[in-house]
Amino acid sequence: MAAHQVRQVDDPEQLLGLRDDWNRLLAATPAPSFFQALDWLVVYWRHFGGNQRLRTLVVSRDSRPTGIVPLAVRREPTRLGPLVVLGYPLDHWGTTFGPIGAEPRQTLAAALNWLQQQPRDWDLLELGWSAGPLADATARALRQAGLPAVKIPSGELSWIDMSDGWTAYWTGRNARLRNNIRRCERRLATLGRVASIHYQPQHGDPRWDLYTQCEDVAAQSWQARSTTGNTLSSHSVQPFLWDMHDVASQLGCASINLLILNDRPIAFSYDYVFRDRIYGLRTGFVPEFAHTGPGSVLLARSLQAYSRRGTWTIDLGETHSDYKVRWRTKADTSFKFCHYPRLAWRAQARCWKNRLFANRTITISSTTAPVTGR
Repeated sequence: MAAHQVRQVDDPEQLLGLRDDWNRLLAATPAPSFFQALDWLVVYWRHFGGNQRLRTLVVSRDSRPTGIVPLAVRREPTRLGPLVVLGYPLDHWGTTFGPIGAEPRQTLAAALNWLQQQPRDWDLLELGWSAGPLADATARALRQAGLPAVKIPSGELSWIDMSDGWTAYWTGRNARLRNNIRRCERRLATLGRVASIHYQPQHGDPRWDLYTQCEDVAAQSWQARSTTGNTLSSHSVQPFLWDMHDVASQLGCASINLLILNDRPIAFSYDYVFRDRIYGLRTGFVPEFAHTGPGSVLLARSLQAYSRRGTWTIDLGETHSDYKVRWRTKADTSFKFCHYPRLAWRAQARCWKNRLFANRTITISSTTAPVTGR
């Protein structure tokens, strides 16, 4: 079998020339996410790439691309000075990320082998947002490339699986949850007319009127008052989310859900749709109606709407919360894999810090000796 060839793409404009191959490979990727789409990366880089360096590795065999590994170099401040990190350009927007193509392990191993032959301009290799089979593939690729790594739990993932339909899912929920939703629906009904809107662009219409209603609710929610928040109305991310909504609408990947009381939006959820999977990007409600549970009512209605469309998996995000436990059907742990080059002293300091949490980390040993000085 012919050996893999790897080439590096540093210029964001050159990414557009990869569109056909990128889309072809994404279609073959196991359990892909919207965040692996080229369009997402292009918009993300336009807004947040200024302090990073793009490092997309295209893996080919016989001059035909067989996989793509999107990477970025960023500087992370530490007490010992800036730590230069090479990793995936997801930046906590989604929950999973990895190589694009039908063979994630082989693609990643080829890319890592190639990286070892290049002058190292980074201190730490950090491959995050890996869970399930992707985590196994990442661990095996690191071993194959001779890169010892530490596997660190980084988050708790929650999903809703409705592959058996809405009725089976809903009857499988705890009776307390189902009764609570009924009570909330009754409370809302005593206040006036209740309706919900579930919109997913089919012909590229972004419906900015609905999007701005989501923003208005977000601006009234508790997230808008958080100094570290990045909800739809937060100035730090608002322009990015506008541009991304326009692109996602053109691709049919945006989804807007609104709960309306007497013609006033009181709760929203904004999601990304990719194939039969939903990622819940942002949600919120007007605090004065908190006693009626508007967020829970909207979630129940939205899940019904998604089920009717044939969408079976809903990603509730990475962080733990009690509400996710009540709604989810399955959970998993997300991991990041960290390789600390022996001659990168800031990375070694980070490594020793992680050793303080040895009870929650797993060392991945390489099957071959690492390259000297890396």
